[in-house]
Amino acid sequence: MFEHVNGHIDAIRAYAEVSTAVVSIVRGILDFFQVTVKTTQNIYDLEETGIHGKCQSDYAIEENEGTNDWTITQVVDVTNCKEKAAMYRGMAITVVDKLSKERGESVISTMGYNYTIKPTAEGGLITRAHGLEQQHFSAFNVKGGSFKMEAMKNLVLLSVNTASAISYGPMESKGDIVLKFDVDINIPIIMQNLDDPAPKAIELIKRLAEANSDGIDSETTEDSIKVYQLMRVIPYEELENMWKQLAENPKYRRWMLDSTSEIGDARVLTFLETRFKAIDVPAVEAWQTLLLAIHHLKITPELVEMAKVFLKLPFSKSNTYLWHTVALSYGSLVNKYCVYYTPCPVTAVQPLLDMATEALRSDNKEEMVVALKALGNAGHPGSMKTIMRYLPGVAATPVDLPLRVQSAAIQAMRLITTRDPHSVQDVTLTMFLQKDLPSEVRMLAFRILFDTKPSMALVSTVTAHLLEERDLQVASFAYSYLKGFANSETSDNHWLSTASSLAVKILAPRFGRLSYYYSKAKHVDWFDDRWLSGISLDFFMLRNASNIIPSEIMSSEKLHMIGRIIELLELGIRAEGIKDLFGAGIPGFKGDFSMSDLMAIFSVLQKWETLEDDKPVFSVYSRVSGQEWFFTDMSKETLRNIITAFSPTAWKSSPLLTVIENLQRGTSWDYTRTFLTWEARYFQATTLGLPVEISKYYNSITAINFNAKLAVNPPPTESHGELGNSEITLETDGFAGLFRSPASS
Repeated sequence: MFEHVNGHIDAIRAYAEVSTAVVSIVRGILDFFQVTVKTTQNIYDLEETGIHGKCQSDYAIEENEGTNDWTITQVVDVTNCKEKAAMYRGMAITVVDKLSKERGESVISTMGYNYTIKPTAEGGLITRAHGLEQQHFSAFNVKGGSFKMEAMKNLVLLSVNTASAISYGPMESKGDIVLKFDVDINIPIIMQNLDDPAPKAIELIKRLAEANSDGIDSETTEDSIKVYQLMRVIPYEELENMWKQLAENPKYRRWMLDSTSEIGDARVLTFLETRFKAIDVPAVEAWQTLLLAIHHLKITPELVEMAKVFLKLPFSKSNTYLWHTVALSYGSLVNKYCVYYTPCPVTAVQPLLDMATEALRSDNKEEMVVALKALGNAGHPGSMKTIMRYLPGVAATPVDLPLRVQSAAIQAMRLITTRDPHSVQDVTLTMFLQKDLPSEVRMLAFRILFDTKPSMALVSTVTAHLLEERDLQVASFAYSYLKGFANSETSDNHWLSTASSLAVKILAPRFGRLSYYYSKAKHVDWFDDRWLSGISLDFFMLRNASNIIPSEIMSSEKLHMIGRIIELLELGIRAEGIKDLFGAGIPGFKGDFSMSDLMAIFSVLQKWETLEDDKPVFSVYSRVSGQEWFFTDMSKETLRNIITAFSPTAWKSSPLLTVIENLQRGTSWDYTRTFLTWEARYFQATTLGLPVEISKYYNSITAINFNAKLAVNPPPTESHGELGNSEITLETDGFAGLFRSPASS
């Protein structure tokens, strides 16, 4: 049933058991009757709701003087609908580039209707209707694309019957004329029979594990995608049965865990929660599986609530890297949740806020960094107040914190820049203008400030203060960053490039010749309007006047494509204790890297015992798609263990001796992993009532197989120094490779 009032379908009702697909096909038929006829105008336009959403329609009416019939032409601008019936999946971690979309589109759709209407005493009677929809797609600019989808439908009036009143049973509302998508769209990548999936999945997993144990069998890569599809339809109870059959074999277990991470719904969370509680999976495999599972999880409030349990399980904190992964992955989940649900409830990020508050209260520096990095992944605007408690110069109650914690707090605002740029601008500008703050803090604040894409007025304000800047480290960093933006070609920096070019002209006479002894921020990019694609690279080197070694080095790459910005990879290293060890210079270092220079460096390194116990020697982090997934600290204790391992006095208990003994017996190592690294899908309504899908899948298999046997004659007995007088023979064979299997539909 439906209501038709003044040429518009207001409500559609059907029995509860009628599927969404059937109702959608009915919408495609009813869309013919979604037409607005004005008898006082021949040409007019208006915004109205149709199967594609709320779109602009242009009408033209001609009257046949012989038959008095009206011919109405309606053209719908589907491309620029305000409330478009379309859905993205797998694109939550990308940033929409609005200016790029203004330059061109990768998808353009047109919809045209032709009606023949016969005037009657009651109004008008549609005697014939024709609809033609065309969708043009290209991975780059649609001007150069070749893909085209056409949908056509016709309606002809054969007869008019007067029906008697019909009684209907209870019905439920199915919404209006706008096409609705199933929340759980599970269209297979490869067509296959999904009946009785568990035995098929077990058979494929065993076959894949054996076929790829000594290398990559390219002919089996399609089977890995089949396994993903089978896993997505296997009930939870069957997953547990599969685990019992495969868990004892390391190769089978890894393949099952990799495939399980692609399920993407409540089953994978329940499965992993069971593993964490039973502690029947190695910590390394646990964090690898959880990382992928959270990344590929469908985003619903219920699943976000379920994921909170991992923050409380004892097993999560049994391993440092597992705990890091749990916290960072939950932050990533909140980030994607905020993309699909606006406004994003603060309850989603509350566990991370509690972590940050408790770490500050207990003065636990390690937990502070973990919580702040997780908040950085989440990018929730509601976390600003908590982050500000860590920031020097803006915290209501100042706290003396090490620079590595302050650095993590500043970078925790990096994703909030797109959701609440004004709040971030207020905080970062306040920090940058406080000249009594450490140089590193001010430079990091400057970087985050420009991530907000500041206005011309704000750039001018910064420029005016830089003219009075006395810290050349800060001035060099800011000037070099502005210079990079001044030459930017990417669409997202269109207005910032203009503002930066003016700033550079003002600052160049004073700061244009500063050398690489000072801090630098380099930005280079390339963008092509014909392809609507480009790439940008950023490099940051933060120094201070009292240390010869940079305090922090970071680099990042971004890809501009299909109207979105994808942050590919970011790497960073922060010098902590090692920076203090070298100080402002190296005694006896000439700069020619001769033997005397190497000895000068070695003499400084010998003083490593003077390093502070609670300060890392250095820290490393990595981010993919804007999400931090790994970080580690090299502690003084770790450095001591490495040195002890090579100490002659500790030879009998040295890990090096254990490695040599294992190699003498012969050792092998097998690492084979399969990843569905990219699954991006775009669904758009068509006039037929069925959606069209444009998707991109990127599957990869990584394999590293290594066999080795060592012969040492004579074998060392007292110290590793005896190896210099021994005959050493090492026999090795192995394989390392990566097979990538892209697919589109």
